[in-house]
Amino acid sequence: AVKGAIHNVYVTPDGKYVVSGSIPGRMITVIDQATETIAWELPMSAGIRPMIFERAADGSTSRIFVQLSDYHGIAVVDWAARKEVSRFETPAIPGEVRHTEGLQAAPMHGFAITPDGKLLLATSKVYSTMYAYSLPDLKPKGTVNVGQHPEWVTLTPDGKVAYVAAAGDNSVTAVETATLKVIARIP
Repeated sequence: AVKGAIHNVYVTPDGKYVVSGSIPGRMITVIDQATETIAWELPMSAGIRPMIFERAADGSTSRIFVQLSDYHGIAVVDWAARKEVSRFETPAIPGEVRHTEGLQAAPMHGFAITPDGKLLLATSKVYSTMYAYSLPDLKPKGTVNVGQHPEWVTLTPDGKVAYVAAAGDNSVTAVETATLKVIARIP
């Protein structure tokens, strides 16, 4: 049992932990997969939306990137310290219309990290955009319009193409991760 209804469940890169996020409970719960017991919990200031894990050099988890309810940005959790260490808002996109209707309290909803661990991608329903940040330093690398209300992003196994599902356009946009250029829009 965990505190609050679960939004999603994830497995850490090393497969040792199952991690759940709760919107109403505002809680990240880390479960030891071998013993099926709670290893640790982290209360957050808002409901937990998508999360993704940064892999350490030894294959373990170094950080969790978290999208939160009603927050247009990313929270950063240090795995070893078991606490939030930073949070940053994603910037407005000049020329893009700011969408505020139909967000379901999730202005950002979707993450991916390239297999080489060098690029974090995060989608924004507010600006119809996918943001790219270098890892580990989280420096902005660019943005690309991916359609209205992007909900999820997934990568090809080699990480060269990101596919972003846009619920508002009923489409999928394929983006080359090296250049952040749209290579296809699929109805």
